[in-house]
Amino acid sequence: MVLYWAHLIPEERKGILQVRAMGSKDMPKRGIFATCSPMRPNPILLSPVRLMRRRGNVLLAKGLEALVGSPIVDVKPYIKDYHCIEEATVPQWVKRLAEETA
Repeated sequence: MVLYWAHLIPEERKGILQVRAMGSKDMPKRGIFATCSPMRPNPILLSPVRLMRRRGNVLLAKGLEALVGSPIVDVKPYIKDYHCIEEATVPQWVKRLAEETA
């Protein structure tokens, strides 16, 4: 899992407290912490990636959502038995969004 700084978010956007998922007008407005929006008061984002190769301290990963030049804050392992929450649930609007973007 890669934690990175969303360095291109304009300062005035960091105060937004409600957003529509994926910017869709069909989605209800939700509190910023209920979404994965990068418009956050503290724009540290998390991206699960697949580690493809390591050479010394250089990692090649697949699936990183960060923009080129985004500072990497930390890299952590994903441990399935530790990080997976089997009984996790999601709201109906998240299920709908997943269906619409599939």
